Amino acid sequence: PQTAAPSLDGYCEDAAYAGGASVPLLPYGGGSQGLVRLIRTANHLYACFSGLQLGLANPNPALAALMIDPNFSGETSLQSGDLGFAVAEDGGVYTFVPNAGAWTPGGSGLEGVAGFTTGGWSAELRIERDVLGGWERTVGLAAGHVANMSSGSAQHKWPFASARTQPATWARAVLGMLPTLDSLSPVTTTVGGPAFTLTVTGTQLISSTLLWNDTALPTTVVSPTQLTAQVAAELFATPGTVAIKARTAGAAGQPNQDSNTLLLSVVSPMPVLASISPATVDAGRATFTLNLSGGNFLPGSTVLWNGAPLPTTVNSSSQATAEVSAALVAEGQIVSIAIAGPGLDAPVSEPLPLQVTPTAKLFLPTLQK
Repeated sequence: PQTAAPSLDGYCEDAAYAGGASVPLLPYGGGSQGLVRLIRTANHLYACFSGLQLGLANPNPALAALMIDPNFSGETSLQSGDLGFAVAEDGGVYTFVPNAGAWTPGGSGLEGVAGFTTGGWSAELRIERDVLGGWERTVGLAAGHVANMSSGSAQHKWPFASARTQPATWARAVLGMLPTLDSLSPVTTTVGGPAFTLTVTGTQLISSTLLWNDTALPTTVVSPTQLTAQVAAELFATPGTVAIKARTAGAAGQPNQDSNTLLLSVVSPMPVLASISPATVDAGRATFTLNLSGGNFLPGSTVLWNGAPLPTTVNSSSQATAEVSAALVAEGQIVSIAIAGPGLDAPVSEPLPLQVTPTAKLFLPTLQK
């Protein structure tokens, strides 16, 4: 978020830095670490370095440096558009020129001040927004305490594994605010239901498009805090969990900016079992096909025989069949028949009884001669 401008005095004690981002530099030999704080105002990016060790000015001034890849190209080598800004321990201000591979004094749109504390020093940079290409953009970012301006190598850096000449090793950062989702409505929909309007609320939803598992939806920007999108019925034809997020297209040469993800559940409808055929069979009969009629039968549904699954074929939303082996009807019993929707924790219909009639036994009298 934007904040009020701090005093450009070389120190990081201004209250404006309290709400900014902060990153630690690679520790010094004694275990202490420098810290870099980053904030932005309407027109400037501020970077304030604190906790830097003194005594690194021989034979060339040490630098507190910020490297920026304004297009987030992620290249393995420096490009002409990459930027470097620094304040030296002696108070000089420098700009890095990628083509020359060197730091040069001054620089358009750049101001900097060094400050000193007991046993250490600090540095503050102020960079104009237009030099960076504006806000609401993704950049590559690296920072460091460069011990020797001539070599340019940052021994105490962030990210710890970054290399000054390799933007691919720099961190991804957003100069601005990513779109953020807070809530969505509805949070659940049912397979087989009609198309519906999805409404989400959040922040920075300017020119954003809603994504349904990375598929773009026809989206209307109601306001910077609300989006609506039309969801076609074919998108929720099977049960599961859907990832919903907002995407703001990046500027030319910029990556898209995606929000956090909220989850929407697609659930199976409650199956309805109206009848079974046959409803009565004789014990000891051969394998047979059980026919079921009803409603809300989805592909992948399973017929249950006393709760155990049977090999099932769903012919339509109202018709299904299941194969019943001879072993299941070897003895007389009353069986509970139901049908469950597809997937884990799927709804199960109300059961219907199937009568397995015991085979009548014939007892012959014993004759004695």
